Parts: sequence; structure tokens; C-alpha cells
Amino acid sequence: MYFKTLPKNIQTAILKLTKDEEFQRRFRTDKILDEIDEMKENLDEEYQSFLALMNKKIKLKDREVFLLTPAMWTFLYICQSPFTDSSKTPSTSDVDIFMYILDNGLEEMDTVELFMKSIDYCKRSEIDLNTAVDIILLSIKIAFRPLKLFPRMGGNNSKPIYDCDWITCLISKVHAVTGYSPDYIMKELSLTSACYYFAQHRRLLGDDTIYKRTDEEILLLQDDRCCELICYRLIELNVFPAEEKAKWKKEMMTLPNNK
Repeated sequence: MYFKTLPKNIQTAILKLTKDEEFQRRFRTDKILDEIDEMKENLDEEYQSFLALMNKKIKLKDREVFLLTPAMWTFLYICQSPFTDSSKTPSTSDVDIFMYILDNGLEEMDTVELFMKSIDYCKRSEIDLNTAVDIILLSIKIAFRPLKLFPRMGGNNSKPIYDCDWITCLISKVHAVTGYSPDYIMKELSLTSACYYFAQHRRLLGDDTIYKRTDEEILLLQDDRCCELICYRLIELNVFPAEEKAKWKKEMMTLPNNK
């Protein structure tokens, strides 16, 4: 970000944003910045993903649990688990049923029976609720980590929804790459493996945007998003009109000697 060549009134307004509570709140909680930050290389996550390709179980927080499969995720989505769409704060029962499935897999039983077995599961299994939530979030992160290879969808501040339709689409693409039966992909293949095969499917179709982002690319994405947030706030504060947003954002993103 480059501010020195901006008009003085805009420079002053940007400086004031360091003490602007609303701007700082948005900056701290911005989902897009979080998403970009997660693109950075993390060797521990790489290792966890490797294990997810090789095994059906994984050790998280010193507890061995099943890796999420497309079937598990679909079941939890149908049960409206808040962990699958971030729609609300998870309740104790939400944690119980997710943790029960991670511990026991998706057994051949109907929804009511599974729900009954999951009641007070963490308490009965002596699992601390906070630890259980950490395990659940880690399992989800590992499951969808391969999707970091995909480029961000611009102009969307909401997280994608991995619903039943998306899972069905995923299964069809994995089948096209591997020849595995849809039943095997749904019930046996880890979601991590399925997402990696999904990326491979796109590559086979000639999509050259599927790759691990470099540090330089991540930095540029972060700068772009920060300038976007700055511009939105300056417009709200009447520093410049909305129709000039593209102009001033470009100015912030351009090296002075490149103008």
C-alpha cells in the first residue's frame, strides 16, 4: 500500500483510521482477510493433510478420530449443524453429535437413533467441550484444506456453503478422475482426498489457476483487501464519493515510480 502521493486530506483520513473503532473492528473480523491469511504455508497442516490421504483416522488434540467423509459432512449438513454453515453459535448438543460422529463414524442408523446416542456424549466420554470444539474445527480445516489451491472468488465477503448439491458435484468430479464408485467416495474416501481430486480434475481440464499461492501473491491479496476496506470506510466518512473508489484504490496499490 502506498499513501504518500495521495492528497493530504485522504492521507490524514487514513491516519485517523488507526483510531477509528468501527474500521478496526471490521479489520479484525474480516472474513476475507482471514481466508487470505490461511493461504500461507503451514507445515503442520501439510503433514495433517498428508496423514488424511493415507489413513481413515487422525490424531487431533491427543484424540484419535475419524476423518470427515462426504457422507459425514452431508449428514451433518442435513441435521443443520452450525459447524457446516456458520449460521449460529453451536449448542452443546451440536458439539455432542459432531463429536460422536468423529469418534464412531457414520453408523448404519437413522437420524433419530444417532441423535439419541449422541445426547450428552462429551460429558459421558469425559471430553471437555472446548477441546471438542477445537477438534471439530481442526477436522473441518483439514477436510477442506485442499480448496486453498483454488483462487479466491472476488467480491464475495461470505463463506461458501458446502451443501448436498456441492457434495454431489464433488463426488462426480472425483469419480471422473479416479474411477472410484460414488458409494466408495461418499462413505470411505476422506473429504481431504476428495477435495484434492477435485483440484486435480480442474487441472486436467486445463485450469492453471489451481496451485499453492506464493508469499508475494498472498501479500498482494492482503494489500488489495486492506485498500478495499480503507476505501469503504473513507466513503462512509465522506472523504471521497463512492464513484471515485476505483480511482483511489488503484492509487493506493500503485508504486509511485510506476505511475
